[in-house]
Amino acid sequence: MHASVNDQDSSLILERKKGADLVTLPPFEDLVANPDLIKDLMIEQGVEGVASVEVTGAMSGGTSDHNDKGYIHWTDGTSTKVIIKGSRTGESKPTSYRESLFYSRMADTLPETVPVTPHYLAVADKKSGEGFFIIKFMEGYSSLAEVFAAAANPEDLTSMGITDFDYRQTNMDVMTMLGSYAASHWMDYSLNDQFYLKGYGWDKGHGHTYYAITKSIVNKNWTKTKRALRNKHNTYEMDANTQACMQKVFDRWSWNKFQHILRRDDTYNWGFVHGDFHSGQMMYNQKSADLVLLDWEFSGIFGNPAIDLATWMFGLPHTQLE
Repeated sequence: MHASVNDQDSSLILERKKGADLVTLPPFEDLVANPDLIKDLMIEQGVEGVASVEVTGAMSGGTSDHNDKGYIHWTDGTSTKVIIKGSRTGESKPTSYRESLFYSRMADTLPETVPVTPHYLAVADKKSGEGFFIIKFMEGYSSLAEVFAAAANPEDLTSMGITDFDYRQTNMDVMTMLGSYAASHWMDYSLNDQFYLKGYGWDKGHGHTYYAITKSIVNKNWTKTKRALRNKHNTYEMDANTQACMQKVFDRWSWNKFQHILRRDDTYNWGFVHGDFHSGQMMYNQKSADLVLLDWEFSGIFGNPAIDLATWMFGLPHTQLE
């Protein structure tokens, strides 16, 4: 089992009391332009040993929020390379708010078999809907989607610094990861108290347009998956009975049933889900084969954790084909 992260800075991860992570945030561009503001915010939030914060520039990646690279310099003379994430003024539907609250409230409740990026600050402004957090930059890791794409050609893997890739074991590690966080909060109705886990007002009937777009995307992926299965161009096999069962799920999928689930139906099996569980959200260590799961901005109590399993199954064959 490789799903673990050895991190020398883990003692710096904060244990927070409920609500302690809600603050009044300056605009993101003001924070990254004046790193002393970030340092002051870290100290206010109880992070010890911060000497200074350095912002080195923007980095590519992500579609909803803004990522900057930087360093935290500690009073003991060490430094940690980090990613600084937030939402610039005017950006619509910032997901950094939800992800900030995940890191401050949920990350430390997950089992060790769910490797979450170490974080050093995670705060949110409920009034503005903005979030701001700092996570460790994972040196020596590659996107698992890129590794899968390169797996067919040993030379491509070697160029990434990977000499021995076990495709089956990696998939088993992913399934262990998924099962671990699903089981950790299975039927945990206390999560209803965490307002940010309920989505963009979905439990109140809001956001039907976004729901419809999501359903359309997943339906298209399911259609492509069935075609891949039929043509045997995929990495998984699925028998006829399983395909028929999955088809019934799609046929019965409706907005009204989704609303019923979100409003807490005690007879329905549900728990905590990642919400966007595919290989592009995972990092793979080129030497140890450790995994890290990223991008928790869509995590929540959307329903049965089988949602994440379906996303993985539908996404991977499609990724392999492309």
